[in-house]
Amino acid sequence: MPTPSVWWQPFLSWAVFKKVRTNPSCSPDSFTPSESVAIVPPVPAFMRFDVAQIPDTPWKNKGGQTREIATWPQGASMDHFDWRVSIASIESDGPFSVFEDVDRIITLLNGDGVHLSGPGIDHALTAALVPFEFSGNVPIDCSLKGRSSRDFNVMTRRSRLKADLQVLRGPTELPASPHGLLVAQHGTWQAGDQLLTSGQGLWWASTPARWSLQTSDPTAVMLAVQWRPAP
Repeated sequence: MPTPSVWWQPFLSWAVFKKVRTNPSCSPDSFTPSESVAIVPPVPAFMRFDVAQIPDTPWKNKGGQTREIATWPQGASMDHFDWRVSIASIESDGPFSVFEDVDRIITLLNGDGVHLSGPGIDHALTAALVPFEFSGNVPIDCSLKGRSSRDFNVMTRRSRLKADLQVLRGPTELPASPHGLLVAQHGTWQAGDQLLTSGQGLWWASTPARWSLQTSDPTAVMLAVQWRPAP
């Protein structure tokens, strides 16, 4: 059922009839058990979303809040997802949670940024729209470089998938991938027949899809994540 922020876009018809009778009455009683109609649910091509309509979830430690854009499989717990994408507002210093078998990509969207430190990691995340990859296995301390920081986060189950995050600034032809997510960070984009304005996006899963991404806005920026089977 569609919600204000997310809705399915089917690419198959809503029902496939196993057998159709020519009986003009077409009433339910005119079909025998052997002539029953099989209703097949629609297969989704993608789901749209609008970041502005996704509610914030405060952290238990009160150090920030998260807007979860999508998780696959849908409804999967933090221990069982294949991939997860969210936008987080970091408002105070503190450690990141450790996630075994998870690779992470964090990208500063706006704010003063943060400093990430841990075993083998000493990174200042202060340049906007520059992705930084690290292992979720590593305990990370996060300290603010100033005021709050707003970040785009991609988490991927390492044993199942490999994520590729691109920051696009002009027309691009994305090759097919079985899973992916697009979000317009700035400007207006045309993704196939879908118009995406700032903060809007779409995602797909378990169905290979390729996209022709077009924009005439010189300031346009899109974040494009694609997942493929782990090597």
